[in-house]
Amino acid sequence: MEISGRVYKVMPVQSGVGKTGNEWRKIDFVVETDAKYDNRVCFTAWGEKVADVENLGIGQKVKVSFDVASREYNEKWYTDIKAWKIDLEGDVQPQSTSTSSGNASAPAAANNRASSVAEDGGDDLPF
Repeated sequence: MEISGRVYKVMPVQSGVGKTGNEWRKIDFVVETDAKYDNRVCFTAWGEKVADVENLGIGQKVKVSFDVASREYNEKWYTDIKAWKIDLEGDVQPQSTSTSSGNASAPAAANNRASSVAEDGGDDLPF
């Protein structure tokens, strides 16, 4: 599934060690869609996608590809929305997601856009 919207909030990275001893990292982020009524959706990104989300800025337009899965624990159901691809859209300059320093810069956003294009294997260069 896919959804488009603007980054509303990026939460801090969470990490830990699983039962098998493997380390894990995840990050949650919220996207606000352009639906008739305000609609905010919280996604979770795991592993190498954490760095992609950390570089997003508030207000930045994105298209998120995701999977939805639910699981039961003690007769209660929990639903996860796992982002597996995050594409930047448009040329909107994001606001800083950092609350402590506020030093996010436009060149960093441009580098993120370039790295996203490189990952997809496409670019707009004529050669």
